[in-house]
Amino acid sequence: MRVALKILIVMVALVIMVLAVEAGLRSRREASIYEQDLRRDQRILGRALREAAELTWRERDLAAAERVVEVAAEGEHEVAVRVLHGDQVHGELESLVELAPTEFPPELEGDLFQFSREDALVTVIPLEGPDGREIGLELSTPLADGREHLAKGMRRFAEVAGFLLLTTSLIGVAAGRWMVGRPIQALVAQTRSLAAGEFVHSDLSQLDEIGELGRALDRTSDQLATAREALESETRQRLEAVENLRQADRLATLGTLAAGVAHELGTPLHVIAGRAQRVARRSRGEAVHADAQIIVEQCETVQGIVRGLLDFARPAKLERTAFEPLPMVRRTMTLVEPLLRKRKAEVRFMAPSADEPAWIEANLGQLQQVITNLLINAAQSMPEGGRIDLSVEHGLDPHPGAEADRPYTRISVRDHGDGMDPEVIDHIYDPFFTTKEPGEGTGLGLSIVYGIVREHGGWIEVESERGWGSRFCVWLPEIDAPTDEDKAKDAADQPKGVA
Repeated sequence: MRVALKILIVMVALVIMVLAVEAGLRSRREASIYEQDLRRDQRILGRALREAAELTWRERDLAAAERVVEVAAEGEHEVAVRVLHGDQVHGELESLVELAPTEFPPELEGDLFQFSREDALVTVIPLEGPDGREIGLELSTPLADGREHLAKGMRRFAEVAGFLLLTTSLIGVAAGRWMVGRPIQALVAQTRSLAAGEFVHSDLSQLDEIGELGRALDRTSDQLATAREALESETRQRLEAVENLRQADRLATLGTLAAGVAHELGTPLHVIAGRAQRVARRSRGEAVHADAQIIVEQCETVQGIVRGLLDFARPAKLERTAFEPLPMVRRTMTLVEPLLRKRKAEVRFMAPSADEPAWIEANLGQLQQVITNLLINAAQSMPEGGRIDLSVEHGLDPHPGAEADRPYTRISVRDHGDGMDPEVIDHIYDPFFTTKEPGEGTGLGLSIVYGIVREHGGWIEVESERGWGSRFCVWLPEIDAPTDEDKAKDAADQPKGVA
């Protein structure tokens, strides 16, 4: 608004200057016209009176001529007429030489003289009678009335000019606010938003320099938004890559340790289990037999942990085949359903809407292990039971806005349990980390899942909030549909009900 006000002040100053010059020129022009009109009127009246006076003087006498002049003067309200005798005429004419410059300079036109005196315009017309005597006619018009008339005209001009100036100012304020102030305020607000990291548009539609500036800022805002999105995406990918490297390094270190521990525990466990079985077979007392059986069961539990450690430390390089993930997920869900029902968990499966099937290249058994672990974990997170949402989606772009080398399949498992805190999420893939009750798990399930998915060129994402539950998403790269020959070749590797 300050820019519009400055422009308005400059415009008003220019208008005032123009009006002032016009007023001065108008005043001088009006004064000149008024002077010319007075001189002309006095000349016409004076010559008419002179002719009448000379005619009466010749036909009658001087007194009759003076009465004619007096009678004629009575009809003139603005012009005073008097008769000058002898020396008065010469005195008036001689005084013209001594007159200083006045408002109306003295003029000599033929047989009459015009000059201003005592705020009046005076015309002196000498005339000579038949007997040789000289008289003169003096016509004087007060200048006060004319000046008052000029002053009234100037006042009217000033009133009209003031009204026009006020109207112009109001229109200028409104137009300046609408055409300059409002767009400038919008640009200032947009600039502040850009400084605050909010990439908004000014949406100025006017076709002038301010509108062009607004559109340039809009383009800049779009470019900054695109650059920030690209930077955030790149930063996110780099952080994910760094986190994956850290996780891989931790898993590699723990894998080496786990392999050593599993190797050292394997032989003693076999010995303990064998001795306990022998005691159980030979014992005759029920108490001893029960204790020996408990030792055997616990040894089997520890052996299961050892096998998990070995699987985690040295995952088997199994053969991969091409298959559709949807039948595999359905088959795995069918196999796990009895275990889920025992925990009062119900699976709601959502199939993909795409008509064309998707294909992945993976080890079927390992991916079934991944889905099984995620479903069991989901059921264990809901002690009172509940619904598990299982879905499969094809042909997805994992990073919208970035160029993906191929589409991906996403397998999602969501529970409706209590959810996890961020501190827990940071460690869910660490071996032996668990929040379950003792006996519910070893803490290796998600670590093994993480390793399997990573070996298949994919990754896992987790979303969790307290009171909302948790969702695990497995991303796997898709491949082109195999030919009939490839399908026939891989048919032997596909279990029934999965192909």
